[in-house]
Amino acid sequence: MSTSRIIQFNILAAHLLVCAWLFIDPSWAVAGWGLVGILCARLGGEVYNHRYLAHRSFKPKPWLEPLLFFFSNATGVGSSLSWVA
Repeated sequence: MSTSRIIQFNILAAHLLVCAWLFIDPSWAVAGWGLVGILCARLGGEVYNHRYLAHRSFKPKPWLEPLLFFFSNATGVGSSLSWVA
């Protein structure tokens, strides 16, 4: 199974689990954590991988770079190296 198929499966599985959880225990906490997850995915995938690694359009503070790197790996969009290549 290729890496892109594994990533697609992981994303689909995560969405299905969240949908099932909303039917089992609908609450504002679930919605809040969902928004936090979306924010982390945007920071890791788009800001760090795309804007910083691919284009070098900004220089993050030294304490922020490891955090963005963590978010980038947690999103499941592939390695950061694949974004720059």
